[in-house]
Amino acid sequence: MLANGGATRTRVMYGSYLTFGEATDFLQYLVGRNLISFEEAKMRYVLTSRGAELLDAFEGITNLIAIAPFDRVGASF
Repeated sequence: MLANGGATRTRVMYGSYLTFGEATDFLQYLVGRNLISFEEAKMRYVLTSRGAELLDAFEGITNLIAIAPFDRVGASF
């Protein structure tokens, strides 16, 4: 959502099933950590380069976990 050109708070709210207050708090948290920024002219949030790096790292870790063969993970569960 934010990685594809940005999104308004309402779009984030509906896309993530958050209340207005939850979305506001979460977006402020991400802005405060320079993972997203707010474009006042377009009234939307966009992913920063730092946020894109974090997203790439998360996707890489997710891919590593998803392709781990079952026998390497263990059969104890």
